Amino acid sequence: MNKKLKSSSVGYRLKFLAKDAFFYGGLAALGRFSSILTFPFLTRLLSKETFGVLDLFLVVEMLFVFLSIMGQDSALARYFYDDEDINARKAICTSSLLVQLTLGLFVIGGLLYFRSEIMAIYGVPPIYEPLMWILALKIFLTIPLNYSINLMKWSYERNGFAYLTLGSSTCIIFAALIGAYFFENPLMSILVLQCCALLLFAVFGLFLCRGWFGRIATAPIIRALFTFGIPYGIISLSANLVPSVDRSMISQSLGIEAIAIYAVANRVANLFRVGTTAFQTAWGPFYMSTYKTDDAQDSFDLILRSYCVFGAVLFIIFSACANWFVPLLAGEQYSEAAGLSIFLAYGIIIQGAGWITGIGSFIAKKPVYDLSSYLVQLITTFIGIYLLLPIYGLMGAAISIVLGYLSQAISMTALGYYSYSLRFSLVRPFLAMLLGLLFTLGQSLVIDIFNSFLFYLFMFISIIFILFIGSSAQERKYLLARLRS
Repeated sequence: MNKKLKSSSVGYRLKFLAKDAFFYGGLAALGRFSSILTFPFLTRLLSKETFGVLDLFLVVEMLFVFLSIMGQDSALARYFYDDEDINARKAICTSSLLVQLTLGLFVIGGLLYFRSEIMAIYGVPPIYEPLMWILALKIFLTIPLNYSINLMKWSYERNGFAYLTLGSSTCIIFAALIGAYFFENPLMSILVLQCCALLLFAVFGLFLCRGWFGRIATAPIIRALFTFGIPYGIISLSANLVPSVDRSMISQSLGIEAIAIYAVANRVANLFRVGTTAFQTAWGPFYMSTYKTDDAQDSFDLILRSYCVFGAVLFIIFSACANWFVPLLAGEQYSEAAGLSIFLAYGIIIQGAGWITGIGSFIAKKPVYDLSSYLVQLITTFIGIYLLLPIYGLMGAAISIVLGYLSQAISMTALGYYSYSLRFSLVRPFLAMLLGLLFTLGQSLVIDIFNSFLFYLFMFISIIFILFIGSSAQERKYLLARLRS
């Protein structure tokens, strides 16, 4: 597959990336963001406090899962392609799993020992403290499942990948719905049932990966995996510290019910993250397989431009629908989340663009540069929330998230340029993203002043303008011909 991809045309590579983004990325995003499918039901079945606590538990879970993995998923991905020898690959796969399970035991021990302090940081009432034991089990079971899914992806085993992602996410969704609807203690029931689902698919995943298990790698290889993974583990922690920091500060300042509103806004905005995560899942194997080819620059420029134009167009459409779409999904009691979701969605699109332009650091094996960009994001977000939350409330937190993503994308691009000789054509993608934001802000003025017909006319003109600005002369000629036909 790699040889064919390297020798193919730019158009074929774009189609290959789109196909893999739809398959691998779509299924991975479904598994990661299964909460998007459940929240319209949970917001109606659970009280605001219970839904807010559930969201906080999910944030803690993700933080400690990434702490347990500590970048070994990135290390496995990077070193998997370095050696064509099958026995060497088996040793790498086996060692990576053992490292993750060992780290997981230590991390979970720390979680349980400091459970009271952790709950106080997030503003969770002490009555929910016994549930931390169930949460710890859920975190540990996630480790082998996540490992199996990643190994299926990097080895291009489509069937195994589909079984694990689709099966586990479906069971987790039904576990949440059954626990919320049929049991008197919905929060505990949801966690217990989801642990059962994770146990089933963790065992199944390891069974599918059995062909990749072999001898344990030598000490230098294990040291290399661990050393390479630590910076990316810290990167993952930094990325997941952002939702931890904002939830903690919001909970302490505005209470658990404000967390529930903010959680709804995040889940609606995560509809965009499903797309960006799907893209990123396919993007990693794609650029690692093609960055050495002669026309890699043309391929990457086309992908960046297509991403930004498509993202800006979807953002305009989403912002036009958010005010009725959010209450429809979550109920009128969460209507405040509509405006928040618009800002959060824009930040997600910006982050996705940074994943494209910042690949130089990963190619050059400079994880410390990626870490630096995530730390910039974390610091920017923290300062923004500290300054804006007391003044603007939840909207101040949402604006701070956007500023954090922007600072991350800028620093990722700059450090990627510094570490590797890959340059992107940034003018058209930047204009597409900027115009998407300006047109969205303009839409709110149009709908306040004029009728709905002019509003939708303005939206249509905005989309056409972005398509023209974000395309090359040849692409504009083709688009005009299609519009006239």
